[in-house]
Amino acid sequence: MTSRPIYAAAHSLGPALPEVTAAARAALDEWAERLVGGWDDWVDFAGRVGDRLGAAAVGAAPGQVVVADSTTVNLYKLA
Repeated sequence: MTSRPIYAAAHSLGPALPEVTAAARAALDEWAERLVGGWDDWVDFAGRVGDRLGAAAVGAAPGQVVVADSTTVNLYKLA
């Protein structure tokens, strides 16, 4: 039996996993350390994530999938 409470709220995101909390903390630490210099690596992050997800999900070639905001938000950004 676990000492943690059982989370039964199916309508929400659920409890934060320790791995997610650690990854978020690492990202914040990197931001605090690198400041604006982080943009050199972060600026194309959406494309790199898109390449990995696209290849795994639908066999897409690099450059064919990008992770982005919703279509409505992206159209607003273009205006």
